[in-house]
Amino acid sequence: MDLDLKISLGFIRNMLQATGMTHLSVRSEGRSLIIYSIEPKEEAIRAVLTRLNGRQDYVLTLANHRGKWQLVPVVGPLQEMLDMLTDELAFALAYWPKVGHIRSIQ
Repeated sequence: MDLDLKISLGFIRNMLQATGMTHLSVRSEGRSLIIYSIEPKEEAIRAVLTRLNGRQDYVLTLANHRGKWQLVPVVGPLQEMLDMLTDELAFALAYWPKVGHIRSIQ
């Protein structure tokens, strides 16, 4: 992994901690930084930020509730992409409560 990706990985980890999203982790794979949660049976990838070749810009891909990937039609620096992800697209990072802990309202 190159130095830029290592720095970006640490930046995302710090941002997740600072915003209280402690249920999420981040790892790198190739030119991509993968934000995921650990669910009871498997790893659930929530978002992927991929650095474009020869640039400092990233493209963002999200998994919807059915696991299908959707490319966000915006390219930009890591900070801007993370701001968008944690603000307008925060639903993709939301905590999924364990099924056994949900109570019905009667």
